[in-house]
Amino acid sequence: MEKEVRSIKGNELIEYLQKKPFIRLTANNPVNILNFEIHNFSNLHIDGVIGIRSAVSSGLGWSCVPAVSAIELLNDEKIIDLDVKTMTTDHVSLWWLRSRKDSAAHSKTLLKWIGSF
Repeated sequence: MEKEVRSIKGNELIEYLQKKPFIRLTANNPVNILNFEIHNFSNLHIDGVIGIRSAVSSGLGWSCVPAVSAIELLNDEKIIDLDVKTMTTDHVSLWWLRSRKDSAAHSKTLLKWIGSF
């Protein structure tokens, strides 16, 4: 599929993807992310980015995730980045456990890391 997809652009790519399984986080709505309805009936809902990465890298479909969550797979060419415009502007997702009490001690390092993007 990889070589085939790389040559498809614009609306033709969207039409092509409509026929392929779309894997998504249960919390994300493809209409909000991609600005188009998914017309196929082979959607797979997963509760975590790790599951999506595993499914897509196994060739089970395509999905939308923050690039930072899949950078290693992209660099190793285990997955490819599709030229589909998304409606979000968030390039980085950051999680911080509520149970951590030492956030003040790490805030400078955290801000420096976020500023590097």
